[in-house]
Amino acid sequence: MWLKDAGGNVVLNHSAALAVTATLASPNGTLLGDATASFVLGVAVFSDLAIDFAQPAAQLRFTAPGVPRPDVLSQPFAVETGPAAALRVARQPADAEGGVINVQPWVEILDAGGNKVLTPAPY
Repeated sequence: MWLKDAGGNVVLNHSAALAVTATLASPNGTLLGDATASFVLGVAVFSDLAIDFAQPAAQLRFTAPGVPRPDVLSQPFAVETGPAAALRVARQPADAEGGVINVQPWVEILDAGGNKVLTPAPY
């Protein structure tokens, strides 16, 4: 994230300590990692942000109090599921009659964030 003046120029020598905070503007999921970064030579660098919920159009909001326009949104970006990491019984089996299970189970593949993996890679 760049700190710019009213003319669009990068501010390299801001006299006060200034930090920017990232939050998840999308309705689903949680933003993980260190969500605060300080400006150095006009740039604030985030190094470990992650989102724990797959979605087609996530957006981040960046806020820096003390700046004339202190709030900006990122462009939407996709958060894809990760590789298969676990199984979950999505529907439990129930009521066997004559050895036949009347309610058949459903099993889902999940990534490490708990998102359903729709197209798992072959293993």
